[in-house]
Amino acid sequence: MTEYSPLDLADNLRPRVPKGDDPEAASAVANTVLKRTQVWHDELRAIANAHVDAAPMSSTHVLELDAAFARAFLRWIELWPR
Repeated sequence: MTEYSPLDLADNLRPRVPKGDDPEAASAVANTVLKRTQVWHDELRAIANAHVDAAPMSSTHVLELDAAFARAFLRWIELWPR
């Protein structure tokens, strides 16, 4: 049976527990990274929203960073060891 880390992601994005890894530890690693990534996302959006009126171009650039990080995170999940 294939085990998956219980991340709050769509089934097709949930990383499998790599062979040889303890399922609980592997899940803790994946979940901790996901939670911290969400905090980072929320902080970047808050920065952009707080300054959008006075610095719209800079705020847009922050949102572009957030989008780039989101794409990199999804790619990182896709490359999760099996």
